[in-house]
Amino acid sequence: MTNAPYCWEVRPFQPDDASQLVDIFRRAVLAIDDCFYTALERETWASSADDHEVFQQRFLSTKPLVVRSPNNCPIGFAEWREDGYIDCFYIDPQWQGKKVASALLLAVEAAVRELGATRLYANVALNAQGFFSSHGFIKGSTNSIKRNASVLINNTMYKPL
Repeated sequence: MTNAPYCWEVRPFQPDDASQLVDIFRRAVLAIDDCFYTALERETWASSADDHEVFQQRFLSTKPLVVRSPNNCPIGFAEWREDGYIDCFYIDPQWQGKKVASALLLAVEAAVRELGATRLYANVALNAQGFFSSHGFIKGSTNSIKRNASVLINNTMYKPL
């Protein structure tokens, strides 16, 4: 699926995407502004991708949707489940603010609708809540995730379909 006039493509994961998706994940997390998460919190979060083999196996299992740039490089991805749960949703920092995330979210929504899901939902990082709200998601519960010495806060958000 292409998105004119931006000329990117949303397509299923391919095994050779894995290392680039891990890189996008790390760079996107580390680029989050200090007003949302501290440097220690971001580094703790990003370190979950230190074992590339684990992420490779995860991607083979979750089969994310991948956004590719005009020069055919991955610039974002979303892991999702048939019930409408969005697990990971990351855009390369250089491509943020250019409607890549909107195109990816539309593709996820179309995929889960086709499978009969009645809602989308995700545990959304503080920095991404404005984006999800602008796409019709409603804030639910607040969550605390303990990772090493850090506690990361996010909110469950959902969108009826």
